[in-house]
Amino acid sequence: MKKSKLSKYVMKIKDAIYSASSSISKAWQWFLLCMLFDLLFFLMIFFIIRPAFFSKALDYMYAVQGAISSFTIQYSAVENVGFFSLLMQSGALKHVVWFAILMLVWLAVLYFVFTFFNSLNWYFLNKKVFRRKLRLVDYSRRFYIAGVLWVLLYAAYNLMTYVFSFLFTLSRQTEDVVRPPLVFSAVFILGLYFAIISYSLLLHEKKTFKRSFIIGFKNAKVLFPLYIMVLAAYLLINIILVMLGRIDEYLVLLGGFALLFPYATMVRAVFQAAIDDMLKDNG
Repeated sequence: MKKSKLSKYVMKIKDAIYSASSSISKAWQWFLLCMLFDLLFFLMIFFIIRPAFFSKALDYMYAVQGAISSFTIQYSAVENVGFFSLLMQSGALKHVVWFAILMLVWLAVLYFVFTFFNSLNWYFLNKKVFRRKLRLVDYSRRFYIAGVLWVLLYAAYNLMTYVFSFLFTLSRQTEDVVRPPLVFSAVFILGLYFAIISYSLLLHEKKTFKRSFIIGFKNAKVLFPLYIMVLAAYLLINIILVMLGRIDEYLVLLGGFALLFPYATMVRAVFQAAIDDMLKDNG
């Protein structure tokens, strides 16, 4: 019995991969268009927007650290001062305020840019590759609603990692930023699992945040192994890129474009096919 159930789960994973691959092979031009949206998002965020924001954010963090360090050198009784009082007395609070404002602006920009390109990618994937009847305005509206919570969670995750790095860097009195522990990466990977399910559900439902957790846990025997395969493929791509980097650094860039963008759209397609199949079985 257990073996037949295992075979059933394996078959569902194979069906999702086959369905996605078959649909893509019949509409590869639209698949390339979906990849283009990811490419534009990547270029805009990582080469234009993110460097400007995060270099300024690091300036504020170092300014806070420098102000507190200078204050602690001048005054020996700092251990009796609360953290907020320390920020006030050292003059570091203004840098913290500007850092918070900068992060809020970054959050708003990330939300609109990510949702714009991501909604287009999923729309054309479902409309042209899977040949579903969709209206761009209605489908995009769902993405903008769903994207609020996921971007807020992503922002909270980034804030926690920054606060952790800042506090530990400050406590160790070093100029080297301390990297957060692996548990932060595990939380991000798990959150990404539910986010993919959430966006896959938008084809069928308007509000998918809560449902993504229900379906993610209820159908974990199929979806989570599928997600592990996705992570394994990502790891394999990274190994290939490292090997290419040992040959020539430009090969890493070319390899990244040739492997990561098809991979990202393929992940969407496979999960969409898997979710569609599950909802069909559940009636």
